[in-house]
Amino acid sequence: MNSDRFSRQLNFDHEVSELQGYLNLGMRPQTLAAAKRLLRRPELSAHAFGEAVDAILIQGDKLKRWQPWIEAAYDRLPTAVRQQVRFHMLSFYVAIEDWHAAERHVPQSSDNSIELLFSMWTLLELRRDRAARRIYRQCRHRWVTNRIPRDQMADYEMDISADIEAIASYCAQRGHWGEAAYWWWKGTTLRPFAPNAWEGLVKLRTLEALSLTKQALESAEEKDWSFADETVLQLPRAAALPRNPAGQRRFRHFERHRRPPAGPRHPPPRHRQNPPIPLPTITAPASSR
Repeated sequence: MNSDRFSRQLNFDHEVSELQGYLNLGMRPQTLAAAKRLLRRPELSAHAFGEAVDAILIQGDKLKRWQPWIEAAYDRLPTAVRQQVRFHMLSFYVAIEDWHAAERHVPQSSDNSIELLFSMWTLLELRRDRAARRIYRQCRHRWVTNRIPRDQMADYEMDISADIEAIASYCAQRGHWGEAAYWWWKGTTLRPFAPNAWEGLVKLRTLEALSLTKQALESAEEKDWSFADETVLQLPRAAALPRNPAGQRRFRHFERHRRPPAGPRHPPPRHRQNPPIPLPTITAPASSR
């Protein structure tokens, strides 16, 4: 019996090594076939499950097609092993933007920056403000307590970038635009999530312009004045903004651009679109006396 168990373990290790080899060589069809063979095994270790899911996230397209295979394999895992693969399940559900499923794998606390970021994205999408604030505090605490020497920054760039993206995303969602911009400017210098940081900054500036335009239109309606015909207000993807009341309808048309399109499909960490940012009213500065 021991020899049979040893033989099965050797075969199991061979399948995992085979998957890793195909993945390293960029052999997409062979990688996905090997991942599927692993997921179909009646017995699966946490390491093998994680390797299979990671390979699918890296090489797979149309990821939702893999959901039944991954969930069936996960359901066969013992309870203790499921705890060990929580991050892989969270990563997969974030990739397919199944936020309610992802929420089931959000940890109470974590030392993994990417796990905290994926958790933050999930909680913001579901408007779980209290839970998102808990993640925000963890990331801020990590930022304050982890004093990394400058000559070692490159080794921790991924962690720092993920923490900054989580903090900025939370601040933007809460309407703290100045603080969000402060963190996203820091994020532009760090490669892993620089696309997210630049996107966040562009979105903030766009929303500020839209909000200011809205206030201008409301002021024109309230004080019974209008823009001259030669005065053109440029908005994204628009040649001009007509005068009231058509201008109001045009403005509402552009509000749909506040919601970003579906994020790109990349292996974790994903440069996904930031959660939608609310459009608060910008208070005009008080007039000097």
